Formats: sequence, structure tokens, C-alpha cells
Amino acid sequence: MRKVKVKRKTQAMYRSRSQTQYSFSFLFQELLFDVVRFPFWWYSGGLMQLGRFWLSQMRGRAEQLSLRIWLRNMFTPMYGDYTKSGRIISFFLRIVVLVGRLFVFVLWFLIMSVFVIVWLATPPIITYAIIRQLF
Repeated sequence: MRKVKVKRKTQAMYRSRSQTQYSFSFLFQELLFDVVRFPFWWYSGGLMQLGRFWLSQMRGRAEQLSLRIWLRNMFTPMYGDYTKSGRIISFFLRIVVLVGRLFVFVLWFLIMSVFVIVWLATPPIITYAIIRQLF
């Protein structure tokens, strides 16, 4: 009876050791695969997600600033004042407001574009920094 218990114990240890080896092998393969696959994802799927995010940000900011509405109503007098002076004042006031809103939109466009450029430049910069530290 005692020998059977020892045999079962060694089989269990051997089985657990193979599971441990399998686990380390699996983790190593996954880690290696992720390291190799990462640049492909970064410049394909990740860049597509970033592009969709950038486009939604631009559309959302344009909608938030109501740029279409301001352009469409450029020649409509404000507050229903259809006199000649009311039309002139409304036109120039709308130009001032539209220029301010366009400035905010262009500023947001530049910020988001810099974000995309940083996204594109991050892996080469990090790779260069790692190689420089190693050699």
C-alpha cells in the first residue's frame, strides 16, 4: 500500500512539473509573440482606432462650436433686425465670433494632430532609447 502512495505522489509531482514547464513555455511564446506583433498592431489596428478617435474629436468639436450653423446664418440679421445698420452690425459681429470659433477649432486640430504624430513617433523613439542604453 505504501508503495502505491509514493508512486501516486511522484506521478503528481511529475505532472505538476510538466504543467509548470508548459506554463512557462506558453508565457514565453506569448510574450515573444506579443513583442513581435506589437509594431504591426501599433501601425495598423491601433492607428485605425486613433484615426477614428481623431475624426470623432474633430466632428464633435465642430458640432460643439456650431461652425455649420454660424456659416449658414452668416447673412441672417441677428435678433430679427432687418434694418440696414442691423444687417451690417450683425454681419461684422458674426465674422468676429466665427473667427474666434475657427481659431479654437484650428487650435484643437493642431493639438490632436500633434497627438497623432507623437503616436507615430513613440515606438521608434523608445527603440532608439533602449538600443542607446544597451550599447
